[in-house]
Amino acid sequence: MLIFSIMKISVIVAVYNRYKHLACCLNSLSHQTFKDFEVIVADDGSSGENLEKIKDIISDYSRILPIQHIWHEDKGFQKTLILNKAVKKSIGELLIFLDCDVIFNSEFISRYYNFYIKYRQHYNKLLLTGDVIFLKEDISTKILENSKINIDDAINMIKNSFTLEEILYRESRYIKYRLYKLFRNRYPKGWGANMAVSREAFLSVNGFNNDFTGRGEDTDFMKRVVLKGSKRIGVNTSNISYHLYHKMVIEPSEIRKKTREKLRWDYFKENPDIIFTPNGFDNL
Repeated sequence: MLIFSIMKISVIVAVYNRYKHLACCLNSLSHQTFKDFEVIVADDGSSGENLEKIKDIISDYSRILPIQHIWHEDKGFQKTLILNKAVKKSIGELLIFLDCDVIFNSEFISRYYNFYIKYRQHYNKLLLTGDVIFLKEDISTKILENSKINIDDAINMIKNSFTLEEILYRESRYIKYRLYKLFRNRYPKGWGANMAVSREAFLSVNGFNNDFTGRGEDTDFMKRVVLKGSKRIGVNTSNISYHLYHKMVIEPSEIRKKTREKLRWDYFKENPDIIFTPNGFDNL
């Protein structure tokens, strides 16, 4: 059943060079039962042949999706900056953030919409966070080589590939998520590759921190949003995305150590002036 609404949703997809992964992500979006959304591809400086491929893919999907391509020159990791630029071009009341390397079933946007409608009558500022399951290289390759596969068929193929050990591990995580919700003293892991936030909550912290130039920008954003008074709802067991394999870029240990320090809850409480980031959405 196709679903339409009077509320606009903006889906913002971050990309850097990985055009094959982007094609699969856009394929997922093209199969959604919920239709009232726009797509903004936030490109952190793709270049050369990769950029040309991305433009071709976006042109192809523009025939079935309302889609924009926001690009800036590659000056290192500036994901937060390009995400803020994408939000500036968006019109959605609800902002859904994805990375280009995730896929999801045809009810994905519909579930976020329904969760938002359910909770917004109680909370003005909302943060919804889904789960990300990382796929192995072999199953990812099959999907990347057939980027226009029926997305629900792809998800079923993924589920059938899981071993019993993988299923039990994932179920143990979901039990932990339910315990987090029960005691309400901790939050489950959140992913910038799969989260939704009301525009009001986004603006309440001045968006993403433009000065954040390494991994962890999603955690920085989510913690500031919560500390500013937004209600975070974990929908990890309901809205799952699947991360297509690619080689990971590992940051030096010293950088990771400094990032962990800046992402402590106590760090934000000790530095309350950074919760509404001094260099964010309003500073473009």
